[in-house]
Amino acid sequence: MKKIFIPFLAIILVLGSNSNSSAITHPSSDVQAPGYLAKIWLKSLDGTYAEQVCSGALLTPVTVITAAHCIFERDIVFINLGEDKKEYKVSKKIIHANYNQEDNLYDIAIIVLTESSDNKALTLPPVNDKPLLRIENLYILGNGEDENGERDFRFKKSIQTDLSSNGRSFYEKFDETLQITAGRYIAEIENYSKACKGDSGAPLIASFAGIDTLLGLVSYGADDCSTAAPSVFVRIASHREFIKQALELE
Repeated sequence: MKKIFIPFLAIILVLGSNSNSSAITHPSSDVQAPGYLAKIWLKSLDGTYAEQVCSGALLTPVTVITAAHCIFERDIVFINLGEDKKEYKVSKKIIHANYNQEDNLYDIAIIVLTESSDNKALTLPPVNDKPLLRIENLYILGNGEDENGERDFRFKKSIQTDLSSNGRSFYEKFDETLQITAGRYIAEIENYSKACKGDSGAPLIASFAGIDTLLGLVSYGADDCSTAAPSVFVRIASHREFIKQALELE
């Protein structure tokens, strides 16, 4: 069955919810947001307030990487890193020239901060990222909606399995060269633990030998998080040239 896909950007007021809801559907555990996790605050569509719509990851002391659809034609107000409340201002955003809103190919962007952070950044993957995609400690971190459509803005972790070889069975326009499909199938509910609305730009990470490597960024998923389909991620290994050129422009 053909799945309709939607970007996982969410328009949510900063006050959020006071319930015990969780980010990501059926997460594995709670986490303290590591210093490399970026919370991206955008100007609301009516321009009256800031909202934490998407996430990203620290790539260098002065750059954050995220999904292009998060910041395309949107104004960034500031960025927080990890659990720190410090507001980092933005000097520049660099969106991939081939970004396509229709099918979300090349859904990747670099944000340049006005000042450096001392936080540890994530490591970029090798050109051949498949061995890292197969390790047990492959996971996403996000603070979007849970399986009940609720959001409390706390980050959650979910162990994932690479399903890219079957990506076309879930999404007609899936491109394994540029994208990754991943989720964790839960047989009891016949669904996946995966990203949901508000998790756009959140990192897919492989942790091995003490090194955290950025393999993907949350891009899109099925039209409803209750749909039995995994998430689609930007494949970082396939965008190394864009990243290199963007860092030269910083």
